[in-house]
Amino acid sequence: MGVPGNHQYAVVTGDVVGYTGLPEDERVGIIDVLRHAHAEVLRHLGDHASTALDVFRGDSWQFVLSAPDQSLRAALLFRAIVISRSLDTRLAIGIGTVDFLPSAGVPTGDGEAFRSSGEALDGMLRGERMVIRSQGLIGSMDQATLDVLIALLDALVSSWTPRQAAAVSGALMGLSQNTMASGWEGGAISQQAVAQHLDRARWNAVARALQHFEGQFGGRGDLATGSGAASRSRSVECGCAGSAALRGAVWGEGRVVTRRPERLPRRRTSVLACIAQVQASWLVPWWSRAL
Repeated sequence: MGVPGNHQYAVVTGDVVGYTGLPEDERVGIIDVLRHAHAEVLRHLGDHASTALDVFRGDSWQFVLSAPDQSLRAALLFRAIVISRSLDTRLAIGIGTVDFLPSAGVPTGDGEAFRSSGEALDGMLRGERMVIRSQGLIGSMDQATLDVLIALLDALVSSWTPRQAAAVSGALMGLSQNTMASGWEGGAISQQAVAQHLDRARWNAVARALQHFEGQFGGRGDLATGSGAASRSRSVECGCAGSAALRGAVWGEGRVVTRRPERLPRRRTSVLACIAQVQASWLVPWWSRAL
C-alpha cells in the first residue's frame, strides 16, 4: 500500500531475548505473549497503528505507527508487558518516511523507517535492548543525544522485575493505582504495593524521559523543526514527576496521571534534566530494588 512520501512513520522491530535457549513448550507460547502485548498497544494507541503485528522467524516481530511521537510510549508498553511475563525483547524504532506498507498483496513494507529499524536491530551492541534511529533531528535532539537518553532509559527498563513491569504497563495505559491493585493478575494487592512497584521501577524517571521525547514532535506527530513546534506538542506527566502539589495528588489519592491537567502550567524539560534524573535513580541501595 503506497503512502504519502513526506509523512513520517515509526517502524518498531524486535526479537525475543534468549528465544533459542527456551524449551519447546515455552517457545510455543511466546507468539501469544507478543500478540497480547500488541493488542494492548492497539487498544490504547489504536488510532496511530498502521499495520497488524507481523511475527516471523519464530521470535521476531514488527509493527508500524503513523505517529512517531507515540513510538516510544508504544515500545515501552509492548516491552513492559513482555517483561511482566518473565521474558524480554530487544526492539529498534526507525523513524522516517515509508514507500509502502505491508498489505494483503505485499507481505513486507519498505522505506526509510523500515530500513532504519532493521539496521538498528541488527547493529545492536552487546547488552543493548532498545534503540531509536532517525534520519533527521528529533526536535532539539540529534542522534547522539537521543542515543544517550535511550541508553539510560534502556538500562532502567532492563532492571525491571515482572511485577514492576506490570505496574508500569498499567501506568502507561493510564490506569489508576487502585484499578491496577484490584485487577492485579494472580489476585488483588494493595494500592500501596502498586505504588511501591512503580517507585522501584523508577517510573518517575521513565515518565520524564517519555515527556521529553514526545515534546520534540509537532502537534500531528511529525518531527518538530524548532523549539516553537516542541512547545506546542502534548506534554506528559506521569507517576510522581512534577511539583509537590502534583506528587501529592498522584500518590495521596492513588492515581497515575498520564496527561497533564490543563490547569497546571506547562514546563519545559531538558534532555539533560531527564538524563540526570535517570542517573540519580540508580543512586539507591541495591536492596531497595528488590521485591
